[in-house]
Amino acid sequence: MTFRRRSYAWLWPALGGLALAGAMAARHYRRTDIAVADLPSPATTTASLPDSRAELDAISAQAAQQLRLRLTESGWRTGAAEQVAELNREFLGMLAAEDPGQLEKMADALSKLGRHSGLMSLLEQRPEVAGLLAAAPDPVEVAARLRDDKHYNAITNIFVRHAADSAQVAEAIERHETLICQLIDDGMLGAESMFVFPRGSAGAAAYDRWLAHAFGSVLANDEQLPGMFQLVMVHGTALRRWMIDDEDFRRDFLPVVWPRLERLIDEGVLSLELATLDLRLFRLLGEPAGEQLVRRWGLLPLELLYGDTYPPELRPALVETMLAGDNTTLASLLEFGDQPLLATLLGREDLAPEVKASALGRLHAAGSDYPELLRRYSELKSPAALADEVGPLPSGPITWLPLYYTVYEVPKKIIQGRNPTMMDAVVAVLDPVFLFAGPLGPDDAIKVAGQQGVKAAGSKTATNTAAQGLKAAARREAARQLGANAAKLGAEETAPWLVSQALRGSRQAVQRKLQSSLTVDVTGPTRLLFKMTGVGRQTFRQMTKLEARVFMRPDRRVLIRLDRLLVAHPAGRFLADTAIAGLVETGVEIPAIENAAVGVAQGIEAFPDQINQAKSRFSAWQKNVSAWWLAQASGLWDDEIGENP
Repeated sequence: MTFRRRSYAWLWPALGGLALAGAMAARHYRRTDIAVADLPSPATTTASLPDSRAELDAISAQAAQQLRLRLTESGWRTGAAEQVAELNREFLGMLAAEDPGQLEKMADALSKLGRHSGLMSLLEQRPEVAGLLAAAPDPVEVAARLRDDKHYNAITNIFVRHAADSAQVAEAIERHETLICQLIDDGMLGAESMFVFPRGSAGAAAYDRWLAHAFGSVLANDEQLPGMFQLVMVHGTALRRWMIDDEDFRRDFLPVVWPRLERLIDEGVLSLELATLDLRLFRLLGEPAGEQLVRRWGLLPLELLYGDTYPPELRPALVETMLAGDNTTLASLLEFGDQPLLATLLGREDLAPEVKASALGRLHAAGSDYPELLRRYSELKSPAALADEVGPLPSGPITWLPLYYTVYEVPKKIIQGRNPTMMDAVVAVLDPVFLFAGPLGPDDAIKVAGQQGVKAAGSKTATNTAAQGLKAAARREAARQLGANAAKLGAEETAPWLVSQALRGSRQAVQRKLQSSLTVDVTGPTRLLFKMTGVGRQTFRQMTKLEARVFMRPDRRVLIRLDRLLVAHPAGRFLADTAIAGLVETGVEIPAIENAAVGVAQGIEAFPDQINQAKSRFSAWQKNVSAWWLAQASGLWDDEIGENP
């Protein structure tokens, strides 16, 4: 059975479409400066004819009937076929009028679900997921993740944002559903991306166990949760690969290395931001004296032990000398590391660590005369003679980590150029898309209005304001952790605080808006996690090229709008229509109401208008995500971005 092409492209305005949605939205946008005329309207490119609504209804009814027949013939249960066809009736009618080829592809994709009889009860109850299941490599596995009513909104939220990459997402949800949903509910948008990675190896299993432990430990900690999010975002992939390649590291990480870092953070020696500066910290904490070195010298030993100044064979001597010395010891190790005679001195096994530390102190005190003093020390072959020459260790200070940045002007290479992923994160959070099309941007009601409304809102000014605010907050937090000398640090050194402040601010804004029954633009955070984790590459390409906007309602359901296709394709217009209709706020938030019976059961019979509005918004959400997934199943989005052959 095929869908015949009809010349009804001009019928779109008769659907009511964005004209109707604009009228509904007018009430909602009174508090903004955007006129309803600014809303994107296809009426500017098409013409409406009398009685066209009735004609379009007839086309929609016919398309829905044809789909019902097609599905039942392919093995679908009648009830499931009827629910899916009826939910998508308007969308089917628009495609039948303007793009019957895509409608045929959708029918083909849906028909394949007929071989899975176990899916029919879910499709009867949740007809909106038909396209998601049709596009999934393993629809049974994805369906299993959708049967939990408790987390259904959060899980469909995830699958909307990962429409083209459902298989790995389903596996992550299977393993960590409760934790992922808790993180999302707590405002950490995109948390599922942290748990999506190739599994099947011992290293991946160890990494998975660590993730569950680490996020579970900081879930209720408002201070540490954004920092943990950042740590995994920046170093997660490298840590996972390390665990895959190194059996010893894999064995020791969760029981030995991670508890050491947790103790150092709890004691205020380190913070998660400082831990994000250098991946080599985890190597140091795996050493027997690693925790002691960090407790005494912070991150400074990383460059001395694992940099290119000293050869690997000197590491044991360096560790002993650092533990025995003071600030002058560290200063000399950094300043005179290019001197061959110093390496020879450090490598002498007949000298006690205290003697080496004293010699380094004397070299530091000698100033510009240190070469002559170093030559003299090298000529003293007797350990006792050298010990007498250098004397006892000077009573110098031992300075905690933060001040090392400025007290001795430690080379910036300790944190510069070592972590390109960190700088990628900085670029991502300063991206106008993250700053404006996200919780940190201006009133989300403005952004729901559409592309023209966004321009009218002055996105450049808003973005610059948000960026400057983030930078100032980052510098304040760095100063709190590092002391007043943090004011001398440049943008690269304060990068971890900039990213963590962005994540912290985004989380707080999400919580505040959702608790106030407001819609949240989550486009920016969605793109941030796509960029930083590499998860959902295909979905990310689609969303970017189609200029997708993602909005989250207070009930945690998300809706999609594609700005590139607002007029160009009926699917884009339909998504815009249903997005606006589904996001118009009623003034009384009743997110749990999905039908009148539920409303009565909850004792709110006195609010029939609100019940009807809630039902209407629920229906608009169903139609929006259903169309998004159906177009995914038919290959429409790949066609539009030119990635289908």
